[in-house]
Amino acid sequence: MAREGRDVPPSLYRKEDGDFDAVDSRKLHDLLKQNASVALNAVQYYCPPVRRLATQMEVALGQRLNVNAYMTFGPGGAFTMHYDAHDVFVVQVHGSKHWFIYDQPAASPIDYFGKAKPDPREVVFDTVLQAGDVLYVPRGTYHRAAVTDTDSVHLTFGIQTFMGLKFIEWLLKEAEKEEVFREDILTLRGPEAFAEQERRFKERLCEIINDTPMLDNFEHWKAKRRPVDRFHLGPREEIDDLTMFAPLLRSRHAWRNSIVKKGKEPSAPGERVIESLIARSFATLGELKAELGAVLDEDTLKSTLAELVDDCWIEVLR
Repeated sequence: MAREGRDVPPSLYRKEDGDFDAVDSRKLHDLLKQNASVALNAVQYYCPPVRRLATQMEVALGQRLNVNAYMTFGPGGAFTMHYDAHDVFVVQVHGSKHWFIYDQPAASPIDYFGKAKPDPREVVFDTVLQAGDVLYVPRGTYHRAAVTDTDSVHLTFGIQTFMGLKFIEWLLKEAEKEEVFREDILTLRGPEAFAEQERRFKERLCEIINDTPMLDNFEHWKAKRRPVDRFHLGPREEIDDLTMFAPLLRSRHAWRNSIVKKGKEPSAPGERVIESLIARSFATLGELKAELGAVLDEDTLKSTLAELVDDCWIEVLR
């Protein structure tokens, strides 16, 4: 929780209940009456429709995404003027919010909020977002939001991009494996010995850099994303021929790789269903029966779909 740019101490809205640190609903509502804002991080893991949109955006952009939700009641806002170290798409879900964009953006920042009190800046753009509106805020752009005369709920889709520093971080880990980089640098050996050690050091570093395509490192970075199957819901209603399904996969191999990593063997029906849905983007049960009926009976198809929904690899659209 936050209010006017400052975090609210957790002790003001939580209660100690043995080992379970629960939210105190009475304290929470008291703070909401005082114009405090509620921030929920990583909501894509707990809201299937948001997760589906975030997954589709990750596939389209080839980058990681994180989605936060902000709820504000009454005037004010969660944060004062600040910038984010990543691009942000703001999606207004409920109510309205007044956004202000400032001049003099920070150049490719890596720290998230910069100085606690940034230098004064001029507003170069402002707009009021209504439910359904979207605002793009580039990385490093100073901005601020304030509630108008209504309660507000908005989502921020933060684009976690790959940058050169990630490649350098990987180089450091690779360097730790090689003795030449772990050796002591001793000037007491004399200038010639020092120069020779420096030459070997730089020569080997250049070899590693030149022999490692940055694209390989980028793909490795993408593969380390957290899986989307974080909780289990299952179909809420009995499925029929008009029930529509859509995949929740970042790549064609994500499901198989996850199953194998757990020491299990991917099921043939599961592979058939996943391949069909990825090719179609979405399909009804009736369409899947028409396509796969020759290899999967109706009971097997339904149970496979239910299992994939339960494990959050696919989603019921309607």
